[in-house]
Amino acid sequence: MDATVEKRVGTEEKATYNQLKKAAAGACKSCDDISADSVNRNEDEVTQKQIRKNKENRMRLCAKLGAQLCSLKNQYIKERCGKCFLSQDTYSVINCQKCIKLNKIQLFYDRMKELTIYEKYCVRFLISFSRLCVCYIKIIIPMFDV
Repeated sequence: MDATVEKRVGTEEKATYNQLKKAAAGACKSCDDISADSVNRNEDEVTQKQIRKNKENRMRLCAKLGAQLCSLKNQYIKERCGKCFLSQDTYSVINCQKCIKLNKIQLFYDRMKELTIYEKYCVRFLISFSRLCVCYIKIIIPMFDV
């Protein structure tokens, strides 16, 4: 008797296993049959708008950070050359080679590395990007596909 019971349980387990295997194979086939047309277009458009909005906000934040770094760098410049003394443009003052040599600008970069974890080249990039955004406002406001 014991042998027949074991045989019957073994066949039931195999049958259950085969059913599960067929169900899993059928589910995978149905996943492969999903086409690009079945994607919800409204969700796609909403996602594209969110990406554009995040990109625009990221550009604005980089420009603001660059402007703040520019004003901080301007505060580190105590002594100015004759040309920069009369200049109202802070971007030209902080990029003047004479003013940079007269002042200890490396202290500024070291301090910014402590505060923001940005290296010297990143700080320079953000300041340059901020300058571009002041000169060309359309950098911040991206052109959207109509």
